[in-house]
Amino acid sequence: MDEKVKFKLYRMSVWCGVVVLIANTFAFSVVGKLTPPISPTATPQQVADFLTDHRTGILWAAVIIGVFAPFFYAFAVVTSLQIRRIEGG
Repeated sequence: MDEKVKFKLYRMSVWCGVVVLIANTFAFSVVGKLTPPISPTATPQQVADFLTDHRTGILWAAVIIGVFAPFFYAFAVVTSLQIRRIEGG
């Protein structure tokens, strides 16, 4: 494979990782309202109430994460290739 093409694919794969990071942050923070997390001292009833109140947002957050999950594959493959290159094959 031509080095220019390989470099472009690597660069695109790294940007895929950035897209996944932004999408997950948006899904957890804005849509799911899961940040900051529930207090560890919350009672089971408080946890159940929180999950019931935010059910739709949490489900949409899971959908968003599911849609953007395939972008992470490209990022993981390129990261693996770079680690293998650094280790010497």
